Amino acid sequence: MLIGTDTSKKLPTVQDEALVCVDRVRKEAGKERTKVRREREEERIERKELAIGNLTAIAGFDRLTTGDFITSSSMRYHDGHLIIQTPIMREILRNSETASQTDTIEGFAIDPTIPYMNLTVTSTFCHIQGKWVATQYGIMFGRSAVHYGA
Repeated sequence: MLIGTDTSKKLPTVQDEALVCVDRVRKEAGKERTKVRREREEERIERKELAIGNLTAIAGFDRLTTGDFITSSSMRYHDGHLIIQTPIMREILRNSETASQTDTIEGFAIDPTIPYMNLTVTSTFCHIQGKWVATQYGIMFGRSAVHYGA
């Protein structure tokens, strides 16, 4: 045996180095997952605090739900429609600082006398609720500009 050599320690192999590298990557990924979880939890707490802070405003909206909710209607062929909007929907739309979005749903009702009947839903972002909400429903008996102008 040579003096100064220790045969009990073996030199690292390529496989050993690869395992060390993989272990390092796993530890870093674990730290990143923990960080993301922590951030999500903080966001959830902030949203909860915001919701609790807005309970008074939500209760105020609830009191507005009395009154007429059919805002426009026509049974004439050239402009037939039924527009539905509750007072709370009007209030959300009035207080919104963002643009609204309108989507059309075809085929929700089938009537051979009104073949082009469709439902339109206008949505607006409500900052109190923190989400997009319906602010108007329209049942249109046709697809013309006159129908959509109602």
